[in-house]
Order: sequence, then C-alpha cells, then structure tokens
Amino acid sequence: MDRQANQVEYAALNRLLKQRLAQDHANFARNRLLDATHSKRSLKVEKRALAEHRLSIPCLKAPDGSRCTPRPGM
Repeated sequence: MDRQANQVEYAALNRLLKQRLAQDHANFARNRLLDATHSKRSLKVEKRALAEHRLSIPCLKAPDGSRCTPRPGM
C-alpha cells in the first residue's frame, strides 16, 4: 500500500495493526502466566521474561494458528 496515495486508509490500517499487536501480546502474556501457574513455576520469573519479550514482538499469530512475520502481511 502506498502511504502517500491514501493517508486516511493508511492511518486506519496502522491503528488496526496496533490494536491487533496489543491484543496478541495480551493473549500471549495471559497464556504464559496460566501455563506457569498450572505447571507450578514461578510467576515472578515468568513476568520478568514477559517484560523482556515486550521490547520486540517478532510476529502476529493468525486465528488459524499460522504466524505472520512480515510487516505488510500483518
């Protein structure tokens, strides 16, 4: 998509991408913490690991389970 061609559409797409990234990260964090509690691992260690993971999000996961890594594909 050409950023200069349609700025409104690009802004809406950018906003949607940010929302999807935030939702995906929240789901990932919740699942990691639930797994830690079920397997009786330390929540403190898991929270620290999640804080380190928050610095860079490498990919999004689609509803069908596939991973989407390229920025335009997200």
